[in-house]
Amino acid sequence: MKVLSIGSDGKLFSRGSAVRSRIIEYGKCVEELHVVVFTLKILKLREEQISKNVWLYPTNSLSRFLYIGSAIRVGKRLFNIGALNEKDTLITSQDPFESGLVAVRLSQQWRVPFQIQIHTDFLNPYFTRGSLLNKIRVLIAEMVLPHANCVRVVSKRIATSVNKRYTLKSTPKILPIYEEKKKVGGGMDLKKEYPMFDFIVLMNSRLEREKNIPLAFSSLKIALEKNSKIGLIIAGSGREKESLKKRVMELGLRDNVVFIGWQENVASLYKSADLYLHTGRYEGYGLTFIEAALEHCPILSTQIGIIGDVLDTNYVLTCAQEDPKCFGDQIIRAYEHPETQKNNAEQAEKAAREHLPKDKETYLEEYGTLWRECSKG
Repeated sequence: MKVLSIGSDGKLFSRGSAVRSRIIEYGKCVEELHVVVFTLKILKLREEQISKNVWLYPTNSLSRFLYIGSAIRVGKRLFNIGALNEKDTLITSQDPFESGLVAVRLSQQWRVPFQIQIHTDFLNPYFTRGSLLNKIRVLIAEMVLPHANCVRVVSKRIATSVNKRYTLKSTPKILPIYEEKKKVGGGMDLKKEYPMFDFIVLMNSRLEREKNIPLAFSSLKIALEKNSKIGLIIAGSGREKESLKKRVMELGLRDNVVFIGWQENVASLYKSADLYLHTGRYEGYGLTFIEAALEHCPILSTQIGIIGDVLDTNYVLTCAQEDPKCFGDQIIRAYEHPETQKNNAEQAEKAAREHLPKDKETYLEEYGTLWRECSKG
């Protein structure tokens, strides 16, 4: 069987990137894997064979508005030259939005089945709030999902919302994101790096609007009223970095908030933090929850992603959206009751291990099985 994947992750063209390594592993599940990636022409990327049976094809579009048409043309060419055929090809889309439209178009023209993969909780009302593009994407999903032969989601939360909203050809299959326990050695020890703090709260996040990091600042300000030596360490990068730094200064939190940028070794961060904080508005899965749990780091979060599903709220601290007082109080609660949080972390670690496939080989087999079942139409 051959698979044509449609997606937008430009890191696939970066040698040594995690996503590139992952796609090579997925290639082991099938005879051939052809990946079309939304990219801009200005990047000057070229078609590339990255393993014996995995190929990357950049769309090299003049504009983001031309991604869909460019990807359809690349897909058509692959069918026309015989790299793909009608008999044993499956199309898989990495989202039900732009790449989903490409999958629908190619599937209809070449009469091959297609799979939609959903990693984002796009039916969460916060997904569309303040974003015209995301509102359009939800409308696109309305057109795409009913045509899909099968749907793979990463969490029960997404499966439930999609099932309730759409009439699908088949029940969504849940396959989480695989995460191996990372090595701790060699990374940053937050306790040694920031000895001025007697309680360290960690955020490991893209610095983007949907992560709602300003809520963390408001919550920290409340917690500091009871303990002035709490430190908030933020690992990650993104478009909101400068505005977030400005907000820290406005709130007078400069001595308690540290931005350390994107970190390669996150295991050491979780290991040396007292609490992991996530204030996001929506999350399809939440890989950082698994990462924190595997390193016995207590968790405080909004109820998104796998919180309340894989990780029970009996051992994960939670607060409602936009409730800084709750978050501030919970930070103090975690500080004042370390033994309780240690027990909570142990329960979360156990749940995370039970949730994940036992090893990479098992995960790849499950991944490949979904493709094979979907290819039967």
